[in-house]
Amino acid sequence: MKIVLVNFNYSFSLFDEFKPRFLESAITDLPIGLLLLAAVLEKNNYETKIIDLAQKIRKGEISINKNFHKNVAKTILRENFDVLGFNTRCDTYPSVLNVARICKASRSHFKVVLGGPQATFVDEDTLKNFPFVDIVVRGEGELTLVDLMNHLKNNKNLRDVLGITFREDGNIIRNEERGLIRNLDSLPFPAYHLMDGYIASKKSFKQKYIPIHVGRGCPYECTFCIASLMDERSCRLRSPENILEEIEFLKKRYKINNFGFLHDNFLTKRENVEKMCNLLNKEKTGIHWACNSRIDTVDSELLKRMSRSGCKQIYFGIESASAQIRKSIKKILDISHVMNIVNECEKYGIRPTVSFIIGFPEEREEGINRTIELAFKIRNLYKCGLQFHLLTPIAGTKIFKQNKERLVFTGLLSDMADGPLAGLKENIYLIKNYPLIFSAFYTIKPKYLPLNLPYEIVDTFLKLSWVHPISCYITMKELKLEPLSLLQEFKKWMKNRGSHYRKEFTVSIPDIKKYFSCFLKNVYNQKRQSFNLVKGITEFEKRLCIKNIPKEFRLQIYEDMSDW
Repeated sequence: MKIVLVNFNYSFSLFDEFKPRFLESAITDLPIGLLLLAAVLEKNNYETKIIDLAQKIRKGEISINKNFHKNVAKTILRENFDVLGFNTRCDTYPSVLNVARICKASRSHFKVVLGGPQATFVDEDTLKNFPFVDIVVRGEGELTLVDLMNHLKNNKNLRDVLGITFREDGNIIRNEERGLIRNLDSLPFPAYHLMDGYIASKKSFKQKYIPIHVGRGCPYECTFCIASLMDERSCRLRSPENILEEIEFLKKRYKINNFGFLHDNFLTKRENVEKMCNLLNKEKTGIHWACNSRIDTVDSELLKRMSRSGCKQIYFGIESASAQIRKSIKKILDISHVMNIVNECEKYGIRPTVSFIIGFPEEREEGINRTIELAFKIRNLYKCGLQFHLLTPIAGTKIFKQNKERLVFTGLLSDMADGPLAGLKENIYLIKNYPLIFSAFYTIKPKYLPLNLPYEIVDTFLKLSWVHPISCYITMKELKLEPLSLLQEFKKWMKNRGSHYRKEFTVSIPDIKKYFSCFLKNVYNQKRQSFNLVKGITEFEKRLCIKNIPKEFRLQIYEDMSDW
């Protein structure tokens, strides 16, 4: 039997002027999950091919236009296969279903199998509403997919395959869960050879980089996140020896020296991390690496060890400066030490990125003001990456389940759902007609704020943090202006000068570069304060603007390797 796995997980830049440079220099979309599945399938003698749409889009082989889904289907149907598998993510799910529909209409004798986080949490609704989908593999797919292939090959009853949801005689059957893979070292290395051509083609950029799977599972229970739900709050790490073996393999095969350690909270198990650092130092690998963590899992001693072993970047999710909001979303985190932790990162040459989320249903202006103040304070005092995200109500999360009745389609998307695929006519139809399946494209109506204000906050202050981080922060502190008051004044000023916008306020980066300093001058004049110092700062900031803006708007720590 032959299986074709399609990688649909591709992130798009909202700023086209920065896309070409990024596309010439990144391997960030390497489909590690599918490569792991392929390795297990090949080990069990199943012919496997990966069609990487991300690569084909980057190379211009497939264009995103009204014929996108038909053209993707044509590409897939050039292959002969018995099973067609798609990885699924909230942002690309509408396109996955549209392509699967076209493929099944053209050739019906194969099975369409979906896997990944999105399909896992909308499995029954998907099978109920989309008859061209045959099977959903829930949770971890390595053991389940091989078991499924064995049953399909031998025409056995699918009721015996743990971890799948499928259709039988018009009924939707949801089998029992499959247990987690406790020993991740038992998995083979990803089938990198299936991507040899793509990796080898990336020779023109200064620093090669590749993500590496180091573990799974998050022990925490943040209500907005699916990480813990996928793995039953079970944090599992590969052994340092096993990780090092893969690193050495990749260094030798592809001359790779920079790695992103893929795990939601890599530093949760300190003993493993310390052992990993010691091993990297002992073997003198000379690699650079990045990871995700929480600020309460690190201290000066651990950061020092990590730095010596090659750690160059850490991503910290802070989410909110409001203790009330952090409690409501079960982000049990003491942020009183955040400034100290960021300072220690800088001390040891590790570039931190701090991330905040705006748009929680219980949020009030006071909490948002404190969040923005903290974010800009960190951004200005340290060499630190800063992210603002609009809350995404991902299907399956507690915050989604608690707020189903408050979902509103505004057309204003978070960075987790945005991109050119969202605007395709066939996708818009699905999104509007199946809100509980495509909830990531919706907004949870705030209880105490105007509907579009969270989007306006994220859009404006994110761009200001790239173009005018210093002058914006100084103005707020010197003139004692609350961040949201500054936003409202900016909106009024832009409107008075003739700017037109829809129900929501949005401002482009060119307009910020062109007008924000003029706006600040007006604010200082109204307050009868000298604008001279801030004026010089704004001019300096505009000259540095290009360097401040990320190369890609996906905004994850593995994106920006330019400082390595």
